[in-house]
Parts: sequence; C-alpha cells; structure tokens
Amino acid sequence: MRTFITICLFVLTSFASGCSEAQGLVGSWQSETVRPALPGRTNIVESAQTVEFLNDGSFKMGSTFTTDGQKQTLVVFTGTYALVDTNHVRLEVASGVPGSTNKTPLTVTFSLVGDELEMSKLTSSVVPETQKYRRIKR
Repeated sequence: MRTFITICLFVLTSFASGCSEAQGLVGSWQSETVRPALPGRTNIVESAQTVEFLNDGSFKMGSTFTTDGQKQTLVVFTGTYALVDTNHVRLEVASGVPGSTNKTPLTVTFSLVGDELEMSKLTSSVVPETQKYRRIKR
C-alpha cells in the first residue's frame, strides 16, 4: 500500500511540474532588438525575433521589423506544440504551402528561467545554436 501511494505521489508531482512548465511557456516572447547600421542609408531599422505559445497548444514564430517608425510583423512558422519533458518541446510545424496539411515534427530544447526563454533555433547547423527571448509584458 505504501508503495502504491509513493507511486501515485510521484506521478501526480511529475504531471503537476509538467503542467506548470507548460503554463510558464505560454505567452509572447521577443529576442533582443537588433539595430543594424546600413551603409549609405539614413533610415532607422530595428528587427527582433518573436515566438508566441498559446493556451490552445498552437504557436507562431516570426520577426518584427520597424523602419522609420513603421512596424511590420512577418509570421514565418506556425503549428502546434506539446511538452515532452521539462526542457524539451515538440513542435509540429505547418507547411507554408497554401492548402497543405503536412506538418514537420521537431523536438527542440528549451530553458525557462523567470522571464527569459532560451530555445534551439529552427535552422540546420553543424553547431547547435540557441536564441534567447524575454517575455513581452502586456
């Protein structure tokens, strides 16, 4: 009986920590703003990477660009997500082809500390790269 109770407590604790991690991931995140100096140009350009994890299990990744005060948002990836464990999330990335239902599965590593998210980049590289994001306060 004691073993059964111990196993039940372990399962409930594991489930609860997974749920709290998912809740921590939910929200809008943005990388540090980059302000490149363009040769021969006087306009101001700013860009940042964004990612948003929604309560319904969907996500959007993209970029924001601001040129001379005009802000544009470009959504690059959309799809669904599910936590694998406390530092891995499985993304089902939707195809960018209109009408296609194909999805590409990717499992990426992430670290969540307070309002800072560090996640594997979705690019192929010999050396694994990560991107840091800060929670966007609304």
